[in-house]
Amino acid sequence: MNLSIFKWTAVCALCIAELVASFSEDENNRKDNPRANQPVKANINELPYVRQYGTWGEVPWYSYQGFQNDIGLSEAQLYKLNANYQTSYQQYQLNLNSLGADVPSDQLEAQRNQIYANFQQDFNQRAENVLTDQVSRRRYNQLNWQYQGYGAFNNPRVRRDLNLTPEQIKQLNTHHTNFNKKLNQWNNVYGADREGVSKQFKDARSENERNLNEVLTPEQREKWRSMIGQNHDFDADAYFGGSKTTRQQ
Repeated sequence: MNLSIFKWTAVCALCIAELVASFSEDENNRKDNPRANQPVKANINELPYVRQYGTWGEVPWYSYQGFQNDIGLSEAQLYKLNANYQTSYQQYQLNLNSLGADVPSDQLEAQRNQIYANFQQDFNQRAENVLTDQVSRRRYNQLNWQYQGYGAFNNPRVRRDLNLTPEQIKQLNTHHTNFNKKLNQWNNVYGADREGVSKQFKDARSENERNLNEVLTPEQREKWRSMIGQNHDFDADAYFGGSKTTRQQ
């Protein structure tokens, strides 16, 4: 036998032996440690932070423990939601950054709104496969719409259930654009002026409520209240704390 071939055969045999030994050791470790068989939580901190638009940033609102308890999320469900969120959010950021610098400002806002709506629809479809329990799913939708604010009215189901007119959609999109500008400004300074931003954010949320009352009819307002369920007072930390302060996983 050629000496060179003999050497390579011996090396390959040694590698295979080491791989088998390593696999056996890992398998024994998994048997000795039941937690090793559990999936590792998706690390939401590793998500790329490129350009934020809309109300959802790199840390989803449901990552806060209080919301998890309200919805009734299990550890397994939270893991799957985070994994799906990473997929949807990364694509969302890629789509935002694919917009050319030469796009006119009026078209830019419209395209951003559409990308944001597509992101919401994509992730919501993924979430449906995770939250199979109707009660949990219903509460998740309620908090999701509350958190999105104006963005929720880009959802086809919301538009259909409220029977929004083209003029109402136009008005809501204008409010959405204006509020997004404030969100982006606050996001940049929240770490340095948490108290000031929190006050401005609270005042803006009250203004948003007044704007909705002006745009929606009394019947639509009643329907909307039934759709969002028990109100949750989202504070500024739920929007900006995840990217500027300690994140609660």
